[in-house]
Amino acid sequence: MPGGHKLDGKFDEIVDLKRRGLTDVAIANYCSGVLGEVVTDRAINYQVKKARKMGLLPSNNKAIESPLIEEEDVASTKLVMGDSLTAREQSKLQKCLQVIAYGFSAYVEMGQALATIRDEKLYRESHETFEEFVEDVVNVARSRAYQLMNRAEVFVEMSNFLDKSGNTLPRLKEAHVAELARIENVEDRAKVWNSLEQSQQSGNMRLTAKAVRAEVEKHFPSEHKERNTARLTLRDVAANVKAVVALLRANEPKKALSKLEALAEALPRPKKA
Repeated sequence: MPGGHKLDGKFDEIVDLKRRGLTDVAIANYCSGVLGEVVTDRAINYQVKKARKMGLLPSNNKAIESPLIEEEDVASTKLVMGDSLTAREQSKLQKCLQVIAYGFSAYVEMGQALATIRDEKLYRESHETFEEFVEDVVNVARSRAYQLMNRAEVFVEMSNFLDKSGNTLPRLKEAHVAELARIENVEDRAKVWNSLEQSQQSGNMRLTAKAVRAEVEKHFPSEHKERNTARLTLRDVAANVKAVVALLRANEPKKALSKLEALAEALPRPKKA
């Protein structure tokens, strides 16, 4: 099982997380963040099956008794907002938030790991293309793989840029980076981030994807409007595709990907039924 030897050291933790009711995918995201490399849900499932054989977890047809909700805690107590948490409840809450935080931030490590596999052609032993490899082995759609790589690149590029000026970029959620990635230039992204940080420090704003989007629109309204409302003709689409092909021939895959993503943003979205 790929990566199994590294997960063996996390076996007890995986069992604990599974007992809490987390899915294999959620545990995989957590382990990816901790280990700094992609961990698939299949690899987690292998560890879970091993735990079941050892009697550490109930079989599939039995409900997991999660220690996050213990019978003595809720048997005869009505929980209402404003109640103080016990020390044990505070500990459980912090553990849950830690798992959630790892899940939100693991996209950077996943994107970087995928980029390494792609750039160094580490898929070549079993697959002809990177795209086939990520779908068969990593169990991630090729479009999602490229999305993760792009957003990891945007985060790292911004982090390095801000480091030079003595500022530190916190571990942003993927949804925040997705909004900042709409801005092509790293200097412009940094300007938007500095503005967001000032608003946070003054207590005027809570950092959400919606807040980041609004800040991007405020600083670059024409660019945002053009990307989201412009009606593209077939000639426009053809010209963009031609430009992408030219970039690929010039061995500029990152610029080609950026061009494709900009085109995807500009295309009209199908209306929901």
